[in-house]
Amino acid sequence: MNNKTILCFFDTDSGRDVQAMAPILFYLEKIQEFNIVIKYFFETYLIARIKPDMVFLPNCVGAREYNQILKDCSKRDIPAFGLTAEGNIKEEFYKSGINWGWNKDQIIFQDTLCLWSNKSLEMYKKYWPKSDFKRIAVAGGSGFDIYKIASQSKTNKNLFNVGSYKKTIGYAGWAFGKTNSQHNIKIIKAQFKDDFEKELAWRKKKEKEMESILRSAIEQNPEYLFILKKHPKENSVNDLTDLQNEMSSLESYPNVIYLKDETYALYEIIGSCDVWTCFESTTILEAWLMGIPTINIKPNNENKYETTIANGSLKAIDALSFNELINKLSNSELEELFKEDALLNYREKIIKDSIGFSDGLNHLRIVKELMKSFEKKRHPKYSLSKMNFYHKFLMTSMKTLTKSKFFLKFAIVKKHYFLFHTFDIDRLNKNLTKYYELIDSFYNQEKQEIENLMSYETI
Repeated sequence: MNNKTILCFFDTDSGRDVQAMAPILFYLEKIQEFNIVIKYFFETYLIARIKPDMVFLPNCVGAREYNQILKDCSKRDIPAFGLTAEGNIKEEFYKSGINWGWNKDQIIFQDTLCLWSNKSLEMYKKYWPKSDFKRIAVAGGSGFDIYKIASQSKTNKNLFNVGSYKKTIGYAGWAFGKTNSQHNIKIIKAQFKDDFEKELAWRKKKEKEMESILRSAIEQNPEYLFILKKHPKENSVNDLTDLQNEMSSLESYPNVIYLKDETYALYEIIGSCDVWTCFESTTILEAWLMGIPTINIKPNNENKYETTIANGSLKAIDALSFNELINKLSNSELEELFKEDALLNYREKIIKDSIGFSDGLNHLRIVKELMKSFEKKRHPKYSLSKMNFYHKFLMTSMKTLTKSKFFLKFAIVKKHYFLFHTFDIDRLNKNLTKYYELIDSFYNQEKQEIENLMSYETI
C-alpha cells in the first residue's frame, strides 16, 4: 500500500465538484493505493493533525475558501492541487481577469494549473503573457468524464418509472428563480450596476416565455414524460426556500416530474431521457457525451447569453417550433437531424475547444500533472495558520449557536447555519461509491487506452 496521504476538502456532497473529483480519487485510491481522507472545507485546521502529503481541492479559484486554502498551503510549502472548475469561459472574461476568479493576486498557487483546452491556454497567452507557463498544462475537464463513462454502462432508462409514456424529455433549468430571492437580487444588482433594472426585466421576461413554451409542449404531448431539473445553484446556501421559476407552475401536470434537489446525479437524469433541452446550459455538452440529442430553446431567437455550445444543438425559438421537433421524436427523425454532418462537426470542435477531450480520460491527464508535485523536495510547515485558527473558531462556535432558536435570530448566526446542513460525509461517500462502480467498469473496458496514457511508474 502507498504510504502517502491526500487530504481532500469538499463544500458539497453531490453535484459537479464530486463528479470532477470522483474519477481522480478512484485512480489515486484504487490504482495508486493512496490513503484518501475527506473533510469539509471549513475543517482546514485538520491539516496540522493529519499532515497530508498533499491537499486536494475540487476548485482552485471559483470559491473564495478554496483559493484561500491554496494560498495558505503555498505559503507553508504544503503541496496543494486544485481543479479548474469552470474552464470554458468567454474571451472577454480572460480580458477582464474573471478567469482568475477569487484569486485577486493573479498568481498560480499550485505546482501546475490544469486548463481544460488549448483554446483556454491561448487566452492566457494573449491576455496574461507574464503567467508562468511552465506551471500551466492542458489536461481537459475531468468533470465531464463521468458522462462518457456512464454512456458505456447500461443506463437505467426507467429511472423515473416511465411506465406507459412513449418518450422522456429532459429540461435543464436556468436559475430564473434568482430574481425572486432578495439575497440573489443584491448579487445581480452589484454585478450589473447601472443595467440592473434592464437585466432584471429581461430575466423575468424570459422566465415567462420559457414557462409558456414548456407549458405548451407539456399540454400538447400528454403521452411524453417531461423531467424538469432545477438549477443546482438557483438557491444560495443560506436561502433554501422554494423559489418561483419557469418550472414551478408546471409541477402539477401528470406528465411532469420536477426535480428540485440532487437526489439523482445529472448523468442519471440525462441518461434516462430521449432528448435533453434547455434555455442555455452547459448540460447540453454533457448530453452530447452520452449520445443524447439536444434542443436549445431561444425564445424569439434572442442570444444574449448564448455560448458556442448552443450551436451544436437543434434549435427552437417558440412553442410551435419546439413542438415540431418533439413530434419528430416518434419516428427517429429528430435523431437523424441531430446527426447531420454540419452539427456533428460543430459539436466535435466545441468539445475540443471547451473541455479538450471526449474520451473519458481527462482525469488521468490531470493525475499525471498532480503526481509531479511529489517529485519536488519540500519543507512543509504543518503548524496551525491564521486561517486554520479562524476555521476552528467558526466551526466550534457555530456548532453550538446554530442549535439555538434564540441565537438563530441573529443574522451572523443564521448566515452560518449552512455549515452544518449542506454537507454530509456519509452522503458524499455514498455518491463516490456509486461513481466508483461506473468507473471500475469503464476501466475494465478501456484497459489498453489507460495503460497507453499512464506511461509512468507507480510512486
